[in-house]
Amino acid sequence: RRFTDLPQRLAQLESDTVEVPDLADLASDAQHLQRDLLMRPAPESEGLPVPLVTYFSGRDGFSSHLQTLSAPITAIAECNSYRSNLLTVTHEIAHILVQVLLTHIYPDLSQSQGLETAQAIAQKHFRAKNWLMAARQLLLEGIIGMEQADSGREIPMEDLPEDLPQILKHQRREAQEIIVHTLDFWYFYRGEPEFYIKSIWHSWCAILGIEDRVPEYLMRTLCAVSVTLLREPAEKRFPAALHDVKGILKGLQEQGGVLSDYISIALERIARIEEDKDVRDDFERQYSTRLLLVRLVAIFLASERLSAKLYSDPHVGKGRGYENKQTLAYDQEPIGNPLTFFRVHLKDDPGESESLWVLHCLAFDMVADNDPV
Repeated sequence: RRFTDLPQRLAQLESDTVEVPDLADLASDAQHLQRDLLMRPAPESEGLPVPLVTYFSGRDGFSSHLQTLSAPITAIAECNSYRSNLLTVTHEIAHILVQVLLTHIYPDLSQSQGLETAQAIAQKHFRAKNWLMAARQLLLEGIIGMEQADSGREIPMEDLPEDLPQILKHQRREAQEIIVHTLDFWYFYRGEPEFYIKSIWHSWCAILGIEDRVPEYLMRTLCAVSVTLLREPAEKRFPAALHDVKGILKGLQEQGGVLSDYISIALERIARIEEDKDVRDDFERQYSTRLLLVRLVAIFLASERLSAKLYSDPHVGKGRGYENKQTLAYDQEPIGNPLTFFRVHLKDDPGESESLWVLHCLAFDMVADNDPV
């Protein structure tokens, strides 16, 4: 409930008409990063959440749909290893959540009114009347910018109404991925770049035959970790993100243990960005437009209060933590939060018996916390 009612919280912003900023301020002013638009009381529940059908699969791996969630069958034997890290399901959970979130802010091309509204928002002098409309405006600005940066062409304002449907179709998947990665990094990894990058790149390196997707994975990684850099001057964000990601990836490469050489491919790509000005300018232009979607998450979806609640655990603190829960001992000591418990037991190369013990603890020792947010 703490995390899954984000779409309802976002929808509530339609009634918020106080001090709605124009697009220029929304896209650049640091003051908007400081306010928590989700601080208002949680919306009234329309009933108990319907749980996802979850399963292990030798075919689907980590995957999600609106009603199902899967993990690779290898996770049974090594769920707390980085390569089959069960925490990767948080990315899939975020995907399901973002699909619902986008119903509130992404133009619905199946309805003529959705396209007409998007065309109106895209006009140069459009001014949002409420905070939900402002979120739509920022999203649309980012998507149009992504299309221009990716295609290498400027879209004249007079051509925009005609081009907009194709742009929205073409960029939806990438826009969703950027939002998902940023949301995942902010909430489930608590904005910790080293832990996040080690986790997701080990997971990616366990997938065969995706070498051609490494550049987009690198871009998504850079965007996600940049949510913590938005208060930096604009000219410092890309160099800082590139420096941090490069350092962490080099550390992973030196540690070894990854199943594929995608990290080497990513580092070669970073080397080209650093050495070739044209390559760097092109890549940074694509990064900068996507940063508007990162900013969308930071302003409209990221909440320090919700993040703290998501990681709160009544069984950790005051001198005790899950480090004291004896491994391989079936003691039924309660677990208040699977995220805090799982992070303690995540290892590079755990044994099968330890993996099964972790799964057993998560299945039978969890104690629900129903505190409202």
